[in-house]
Amino acid sequence: MKRENRYGWLISLGLVGIACAMLLFCGGCMTPQQKGISCQAAQTAYAAYYAILAAGHEPSEAEVYAAAAGAAVLHAYCGWSTVPAEKSTGRAYVIDTHGVLIVVPPPVQ
Repeated sequence: MKRENRYGWLISLGLVGIACAMLLFCGGCMTPQQKGISCQAAQTAYAAYYAILAAGHEPSEAEVYAAAAGAAVLHAYCGWSTVPAEKSTGRAYVIDTHGVLIVVPPPVQ
């Protein structure tokens, strides 16, 4: 099912911008406020990607890249965990059909 959205390029550009901002913030030392902003931006990009999939649409290349960057930031800096893959797959972690790492948030305490 193809999306009929004349502003799709703008959304994709925005998601790529979020991904780039996350990489800039996460590239070095961060204050707690910067870490919070980075984690929120990563979570937004990751959630937007899965909302697109849940709606039955095919994500653009930029949306896949933004989700992949978001998943990496969530795992590396925000305490999210990866899902271990079965040994028969030959992978250490589960990825979806577009190559985006599947991550889950930390348990609520």
